[in-house]
Amino acid sequence: MQSNDLQVTPTISHTTLSTLRHDSAATSLVGYSTTTGAQEKVVSFVIPADRLLPEPHPKYLTDIFFVLFVVIIFFSVVGNSLVIAVSVKSRKLKTVTDIYILSLAISDLLIATLNMPFQLYFTVVNEWMTGGKTGEALCKFTNYIQGCTVISSIFTLLAIAIDRYVVICRASISQQRHRQKTAIIAVISVWIVSTLIVIPHLLYQKLQIRLKISTIDSLLFFDGIRYICVEEFPSYPVINAQRLYSLIQYIGCYLIPVVIMAFTYGRIGHRLWIHQPIGDILANPRNHGLIIKQKRRVIRMLMLLFLSFTLLWFPFFTFALYSEYVAIDKSYRVKLTALKLVGYSNCCVNPIIYTFLNKNFRQDLSKLFCRETTAPSNQRRPYDTGNQTGNSRF
Repeated sequence: MQSNDLQVTPTISHTTLSTLRHDSAATSLVGYSTTTGAQEKVVSFVIPADRLLPEPHPKYLTDIFFVLFVVIIFFSVVGNSLVIAVSVKSRKLKTVTDIYILSLAISDLLIATLNMPFQLYFTVVNEWMTGGKTGEALCKFTNYIQGCTVISSIFTLLAIAIDRYVVICRASISQQRHRQKTAIIAVISVWIVSTLIVIPHLLYQKLQIRLKISTIDSLLFFDGIRYICVEEFPSYPVINAQRLYSLIQYIGCYLIPVVIMAFTYGRIGHRLWIHQPIGDILANPRNHGLIIKQKRRVIRMLMLLFLSFTLLWFPFFTFALYSEYVAIDKSYRVKLTALKLVGYSNCCVNPIIYTFLNKNFRQDLSKLFCRETTAPSNQRRPYDTGNQTGNSRF
């Protein structure tokens, strides 16, 4: 909808409405107003429902959403900042896992700082913070950041799963001397692909002008013009571009990666917990038990990262796709906000997983604050122990 489509006569825009009702059949707002003066004149008018601000959340829900947003933003920023500091300053990206975890932490930090605060404002105030070119730019940028970071996270998790699968299940083709370089190339590729996939957010995310209706003493009146940030694809006679893009994004950027990761971690779990080839045992007869234990610990952490992302974002992705094909009711915004918060919580869950399931991370975090050496410099990290071929860090 273009801004010049909205025409409201001055006598109506600030006139108290004596009667106001929502005509669900016509999806429009119908009102009757009386003019001031010696003669009373009734003016009827129709305003399409999509020209009005969406109904605000109930006060108690707004308060709950506000608290949840603040908690998630705080722990996401603090937790992922510490992960980045530990990865770069203390660990200095010593392992392939460090490289991938750094990428995940950057994704989570970006969405917590450049997207969540704007979503918090819209949830609480029920309108976009500003209009004009600045508001339009923020509308495009914040939603672009959300799409880019979420997609980069799932593709990074996919790269981790494939790397672990190659090292454990296809050790013969794994070359340790090239793995860190491969990981860096993979992370760069993930970010490039992610930025390209969500370009439609830059093109079709825009501000819409809406009328705000307020209530004073049980009377409704127009309270000026406001803005909201919406996704508006061009219309075509044959296809619905927005539905098609949402479907492709759901299948290609969520469903297929999840299926691949489930397969790879299933094979890895079978290899480490159920069936261990005799060749692996003979290659390191003395340290085989310790090596397997260390690998299981790291894989357990990585699998939990995968499950956390998959389960926490699944409701939002699925509901967003579902809403493209059904009529939106009054509960839509409440459901969407609640499910988005569930997905956002993944950003503060990841640092908790690193801390509780990675002993080395806890040691390096302690060293970062206490500046004490937790292990001799020549002591190898447990998950840096060579694999069954004796030439690869894990």
